Amino acid sequence: MNTKPDYQELKDKYGIVCYALRNKKNRYFLPGKKNLFDNIECERVMFDTGCNSILLPLPINLNYEDFFLKYQNNSCSISYSGTESMSSPTLRIRAATTTPFPSQLENSVVTFSVTQLRFHLSLEETQQLLNYSKSCELQSKPNPFKTQDVKNLEDFLSIGGTLTNAAPGLKFGKRRNHGLIGQEIFQRFVIVQNSCVEILIDPLLAKPSVFDHWSVVDKIFVEELEELLKTDLAFNDLEDEDHDEENDLESKDVRFIDFEYHD
Repeated sequence: MNTKPDYQELKDKYGIVCYALRNKKNRYFLPGKKNLFDNIECERVMFDTGCNSILLPLPINLNYEDFFLKYQNNSCSISYSGTESMSSPTLRIRAATTTPFPSQLENSVVTFSVTQLRFHLSLEETQQLLNYSKSCELQSKPNPFKTQDVKNLEDFLSIGGTLTNAAPGLKFGKRRNHGLIGQEIFQRFVIVQNSCVEILIDPLLAKPSVFDHWSVVDKIFVEELEELLKTDLAFNDLEDEDHDEENDLESKDVRFIDFEYHD
């Protein structure tokens, strides 16, 4: 049984351009895994209205030379994340003024544009970027980082310790496993959260029928979620990596509501 909605119909009939489904951790994740940010894949993506832009995990086994060659005409910098630990550095790549980065989410027929790509850096990735920067200097190759960026990398490593003896349990030094999308995309849409879904509605395409027939719309997502939980066993355990799980409600404490619809 195919329970995936017709994404084009959602857009044309109700003005819905994207949505995320709620799991038992009370987190809203995209149900699809084929999500591309300037052709950089990110399987797990969570809606986060408290995130100012987007935050992605750095691709595994990244070839830094090819990566920075691709973005040689863009501004690259190292800053600090305001979402996870205060000490977490991020690699920020800004788009040229006239050429934003295209982003395509699997459960949407709309291509979103973002003005910057932001990647969370673990301790290991921070060391790799620092090594790459130093190799550029030694080989007289273009260095994507300025002096302050290099200092930010070094400062983070000095706080977290070296890769071989870093204190265990330092959350800010761990690799991020999923991405966040926030106001960089959300600010252009109306956000509606209800029961098991959080949806983005284009105000220019919105139809009164989305609320006039909300029980019908909501049922579409409830059925998709029920089927998703059967095929994607990890979905229910996806967590917000920016918070300490011990301070959040555990899944057993969350009442996950089942919905029934009657004619």
